[in-house]
Amino acid sequence: MMKRIISILIWALPVYAGLYAQDEPTPEIHTKEEIKEEKKLLDFKDAFYDAVVYRSIEDYHKALEKLSVCEQIDPDSPAVLYQMAKNYFSLKNYADARIYCDRALEQKPEDFRILDLSADIYEKTHDRDQAIALRKKLYAIHPQEAGKLLQLYYIYNRKEEGRKLLEEVDKNGIYVLNGKFYHRVFSNNTVKQTPKKQSADTPAVSGKAGKFERKLNELEKLAKNKDYTALLSVAESALELYPAQPEMYYYKGLALNGLKRYKEAETTMLDGMDFLLDDKAFNAKYYRLLAGIYDKTGKKKKASAIRKLIKN
Repeated sequence: MMKRIISILIWALPVYAGLYAQDEPTPEIHTKEEIKEEKKLLDFKDAFYDAVVYRSIEDYHKALEKLSVCEQIDPDSPAVLYQMAKNYFSLKNYADARIYCDRALEQKPEDFRILDLSADIYEKTHDRDQAIALRKKLYAIHPQEAGKLLQLYYIYNRKEEGRKLLEEVDKNGIYVLNGKFYHRVFSNNTVKQTPKKQSADTPAVSGKAGKFERKLNELEKLAKNKDYTALLSVAESALELYPAQPEMYYYKGLALNGLKRYKEAETTMLDGMDFLLDDKAFNAKYYRLLAGIYDKTGKKKKASAIRKLIKN
């Protein structure tokens, strides 16, 4: 029973945070066994969040130590198994990363993040067939993943498959970084004109990419007006469309923080850290918000650790 509760609460962090934040009285505990189970749950939660913070400052060994505590309490938690796989991957220990990733997939076989990590591991270990098969699956779930699949087709010289994918990309208006390059590689025709690129990681305003940009503009406007209720609603719907975009987590966290739902805000921001890119300005803004949330929840050490990321 304990394992089932932990697995549900930690994997569905936003839901858990919302329940945790409610001002409801703690149920009265009557037996020693209940006290023991309650302590396990608290130890699990504290160790898990510590692991996320250690990972954010790239102390992967310490993160794994904390996750080992969680694994002892609930060895089948997909969230713990996934986090362990990620940290082993960052340490370039691909064998252990593969073991933990596979165990996580046994619990959550269709989870996007675990599948994405699994594909990364196959790429690093040069298992091309498995890597391509998973990238195809991820592309079917989220068309924004087309770029990663094109990259594999280029690396493994699969020009015909790359050409067909480019036709789909053009037809559906999907933004792909380095699109002109892939057109040169996979097509003998004249390179098709693409919209002017705005930045290295920001989609141009056209087709589906335009929808993404308009959604960001809407979120920014709501944030400036401090309309946190509307901002939360729009950010949550945007996250369903763009689950791998850190901006969506930022705006949802900002809205929850503005609504004084700090536990949920903390959970959301930690969830989004998996998707931060090499954008120092945005990352600094993201870390400042998270550090401020930690201040409001009394977690001064974690706030200090996050602020160090801004200085680095």
